[in-house]
Amino acid sequence: MTFKTAKMDLDAALNVVKNSLGSDGLEAHLVFRKPLDGIDNKVEVLTYSGRLCASAFFTASLEDASEANMFTIEYKRLNELLSALPDDAVLTFKSEDKVVDVSVVGRKAVPRYQSLDPEDFRFWDKYLDPNDPEAAKLVATLSSKRLASALKQARMFTSNNESRNPEFCVAEVKDGYLISTDNKTISFVIVDALKDSTLRIHYKDAGNIIAFLDALDAQVEVLEYPRGMFFRRSDGAVFGEGRFQVAFPVVSIPEFEDQYHWVLSTDKLVAAMKILKSCAVEGDRTLTIARPKNEGPVLVSMKSTTGKIVTEEITPLSSGESSDDVDFADEFDVDLDSLEKVLKTYNLDEIRVGLNKRKRGGYCRFSTRTFASDNYQGDDYQVFLRWLRSV
Repeated sequence: MTFKTAKMDLDAALNVVKNSLGSDGLEAHLVFRKPLDGIDNKVEVLTYSGRLCASAFFTASLEDASEANMFTIEYKRLNELLSALPDDAVLTFKSEDKVVDVSVVGRKAVPRYQSLDPEDFRFWDKYLDPNDPEAAKLVATLSSKRLASALKQARMFTSNNESRNPEFCVAEVKDGYLISTDNKTISFVIVDALKDSTLRIHYKDAGNIIAFLDALDAQVEVLEYPRGMFFRRSDGAVFGEGRFQVAFPVVSIPEFEDQYHWVLSTDKLVAAMKILKSCAVEGDRTLTIARPKNEGPVLVSMKSTTGKIVTEEITPLSSGESSDDVDFADEFDVDLDSLEKVLKTYNLDEIRVGLNKRKRGGYCRFSTRTFASDNYQGDDYQVFLRWLRSV
């Protein structure tokens, strides 16, 4: 197989697939292949790590169609070569007898690389063949940026404690709700386009999937089968993940209404938290929140290293309640790190804090909407922060 391509075109394809490489053997190699469906002036590159997989097309001129139609090169070695070349470099790849020569226009040296047997590669793309009885099914089509945004919030609130709670290390779609939890907060992202999906994404893989989705503002198809899922962009690039065996636990969907709420300046809340942290006991992450008077300021406090309580005041921009009969807690504690994570995730000038008391404890609810349009009110982003204590 012989083809000529521009470095910039090849780089773009490698940026798609490099995050799904393994550490040795064929899992550390790129597989270059003539497109199976007769696409002209393109070469396909594929990768598989054992859990992740990817493929992308790049522009190339095939110069000898009579030779073997695929070969491999170790990514690390090819990347080192490309890093030494200018962006406008033009390369010719020629494979023969498990050896790949890469010549560069204007350079004397012709680096030679070993090709492993591509027939031993696990060609996962058979699950994208609609004629295969085990083929993945199309369950959703939506903007890649929209899906990336939903996954960013879900990833923020997954646990990384796989040894203790593996079921909390995934974000999973259930009836159109993308749900995740770190055992202190629980996130719900309601995306109508995912109502037929059962996506289950491990937190370790979420960053690579988000990078793939964020790289191009395009439509993306979500395809699923029992052992995994694929994301296929409109440019033909594909990124896939094997399905993690431990499922997200069954949870009840809470009410998306509040007994009481405050609207606070995010900057003032963040500043108050920083002031309190500066004098707090080392390792103490308990923030006490209170509003003794309905029309008065919100009080946030922490215990200082002297043993005394330090309090800061924040005047709400607005507030309200759903019922006059609400028996509302005067004071409650939350985890400071979790609240900081919520504020960072939403990144709003003003934050609406919903307050809800239960027989035991209660929770704060934070919500916003994104990707609204003329005929759609937007995806619903919800985070619930559990109270540690209430009075």
